[in-house]
Amino acid sequence: MAREYEDYEEEYSEEELRREYRRKRRIRNRAIAVVVAVILLTAICAGGFFGIHYVLSTLSEKKQEQEAIIQEDTPAEQLTIEAPEAE
Repeated sequence: MAREYEDYEEEYSEEELRREYRRKRRIRNRAIAVVVAVILLTAICAGGFFGIHYVLSTLSEKKQEQEAIIQEDTPAEQLTIEAPEAE
C-alpha cells in the first residue's frame, strides 16, 4: 500500500510540474501576443498618420500650383485693387 502511495505522489508531482510548465508557457505566450499586438497597432497608426500627411501635403501643393497658374494666366490689367472709401 505504501508503494502505491509513493507512485501516486511521484506521478502527482510530475503532473503538477507539467501543469506549472504549461501555465508559465501560457503566460509567456500571452505576453508575447500583447507585445506583438501593441507593435502592430503602433505601426498601423504611424502608417495612417504618415499616409494622411502625405495625401494632404500633395493636395496642398497641387492647389498652390493651380492658383499660380491662374495668377499667371490673368493679365495684370484685370487685377485691380480698389482703395477703401474714406468716410
